[in-house]
Amino acid sequence: MKTTMRISFIGSGNLATSLAVALKKVGHSVEWVFSPTIEHAQELANRVGAKAPSSIANALAECGVPDVVVIAVKDDVIGDVAKQYREGERQMDDAKMAVVIHASGSTSLSVLDGPRVSCGLCSHSLKENW
Repeated sequence: MKTTMRISFIGSGNLATSLAVALKKVGHSVEWVFSPTIEHAQELANRVGAKAPSSIANALAECGVPDVVVIAVKDDVIGDVAKQYREGERQMDDAKMAVVIHASGSTSLSVLDGPRVSCGLCSHSLKENW
């Protein structure tokens, strides 16, 4: 029996796009995409059938806590974004916490709070294969 994960993205650049499209293609559900540039988030959300909320708090309020959140932003803001996400998550009535993944090969796991996975990924190889 195949397990479908509910996955959301913070960031809408090349890495987020490659991962979201690939994960959708293999049957996972992309719930929402947040980016400070709403037009970029909406473009990716449209490609994968997701929502593009105007804030992380709105994403959680509208869609609930996903199984996995992929933070695909510049390395120097990963910690701030992870903190903002967790603060929003803690405001939810649901006791569930998502696994938060960041895609930096040079940023420590210490910037994440709660269940976490750190992975260094190359979006170029994903683009070639998907």
